[in-house]
Amino acid sequence: MFKKTIIWYKVFESEQQGFDLIPDNASIEILIGDRIFCMARYKGNFYALDNRCPHQGAPLSGGKCNENGAIECPWHKYPFDLKTGRFTLGPGDCVETYPVEKRADGIYIGIKDWCWKLFF
Repeated sequence: MFKKTIIWYKVFESEQQGFDLIPDNASIEILIGDRIFCMARYKGNFYALDNRCPHQGAPLSGGKCNENGAIECPWHKYPFDLKTGRFTLGPGDCVETYPVEKRADGIYIGIKDWCWKLFF
C-alpha cells in the first residue's frame, strides 16, 4: 500500500537569510533536487508554489505579489493566490502550493511524496 507523506527540505538557514534573498512582494526560483519551485514573500511571510504558470508555462519566479496576496505571472499578469494557488480572476487554472515552515534552524518547504507502507 502507498501512503502520502510530506518530506521537508531546508531552503534557508534562517528567516533573515530568506528576507535577504527575497524582497517583500517578490519571488525567486528555488531548486530542490531536480525540481524548480517559486518561493515568494508577502507581508513578511513565505509561500511556495509550482514555478510554471498553467496559462502558457511562464516561470512564476520573478513575478511580483499584488496587494490582494496573489503572485502575478510575469508574462501576462495572471494572478494566483499565494495560499491556495487558485486563479483569482475566476474559475479555471491553478498552481499547486506547498507548506512552508519557519523553524529555529531555518525555513523549510514540505513536498508531498508517496512511500510504500506495509502497515499504517
